[in-house]
Amino acid sequence: MLSVTPIYHDILLARWQKVKKECCNDDIDDCDFHKYFEDSISYCGEFVDLVTVQQWEGGVNPYNIYANCDGILADSKRKNIKRRKDDEAPYPSVASLDLPCLDETAPTTYFNRQDVRKAMFIPASLGKWNSCSNEIGTFYRQEYRDMSSRVKNAVNAGLKVMLYHGDIDTVCNTMLGEKFTRALGFPDYGSLKF
Repeated sequence: MLSVTPIYHDILLARWQKVKKECCNDDIDDCDFHKYFEDSISYCGEFVDLVTVQQWEGGVNPYNIYANCDGILADSKRKNIKRRKDDEAPYPSVASLDLPCLDETAPTTYFNRQDVRKAMFIPASLGKWNSCSNEIGTFYRQEYRDMSSRVKNAVNAGLKVMLYHGDIDTVCNTMLGEKFTRALGFPDYGSLKF
């Protein structure tokens, strides 16, 4: 899901009005930015490239825009950026799917321990656990554009569902998460406190 959170944090505000008009017919709520991911030539495609690079390579922690980066820093990832044919705008390489700004040492060590793999019934023939998979990232094809019917089915079947989105998180951002949640049509029971 293309994150629109950077827009509202003034990262790309200068182009936002033109994008709303040219790419979204002035209706940002129903704008399908995904159709521009494969179109890096049009103004809208260039904008999607720019937002994607800003989100993953811009030096801002995409999971918490106020936090410092730990682990893989954006500057060290620049070597993994490809360029479009016209060499104007970079976009992240499919071959570089490390999570920026997160130190994955602890979960990687834990999930690769033999006792943990055995407890989780992971066959020895499977490779080591990693937070991101280049193979999956390369070959994954989106099957469903809208997951609302699947979430509704799960809830109606009595399963507990948690939808996570944060107001300083550009990956699972609040605006798109709230839009999706409201569209499910379930009654609002207020905020949960933990």
